[in-house]
Amino acid sequence: MTAAVSEVIRVAMTLSPVEREEIAETLLHSIDGGLGEADESKWRDEINRRIAEARSGEVTMLTREQVDTMIAQHRAARGM
Repeated sequence: MTAAVSEVIRVAMTLSPVEREEIAETLLHSIDGGLGEADESKWRDEINRRIAEARSGEVTMLTREQVDTMIAQHRAARGM
C-alpha cells in the first residue's frame, strides 16, 4: 500500500459511515461503471429470493458463532 493510499484511508476513516459509503460507491462506480438497471433488478430478485428461502425455512441459517467455529476449523485443517 502506498503512502498516498494509506493517507486517503486514514482520513476517510474519520468520516461518518454515510460519508464513507458515498466515497466507496463513487470509487466502485469509477472502476466498473456501476450496475446497470438490469443488473440492479437481478440483484433485487436474488436478494428477495434468499429472504424468502430464509423465512420459509428452506435454508438453514447459521449463527455468527457457528460460522466462526467453521472458519477456525477450516484454518486449523489448513495449518493456518
